[in-house]
Amino acid sequence: MGWYYPSDMSRKELIKSRTKSFESESSGVKVETKCLRHCFRGGVFSGVLLSVWKRSFIKGGTEVEPEQRCAVRAIWRLQRVA
Repeated sequence: MGWYYPSDMSRKELIKSRTKSFESESSGVKVETKCLRHCFRGGVFSGVLLSVWKRSFIKGGTEVEPEQRCAVRAIWRLQRVA
């Protein structure tokens, strides 16, 4: 499994895009997903992005389910596509 990113995107920009908080809505419940912490270990062409996420479920201003937390590990390797 893998994703392609613009070749002109810096490592800093890529990390920022992969740790950006976001919201969605399903059946009237707003789901807020927020990156609490992240760190990157590695070099210019490869590395590991570790992040901790919190997901909240809100309906009418009230939390309707307990918040969820999870850890995510993304292994990166720069590969040039011809």
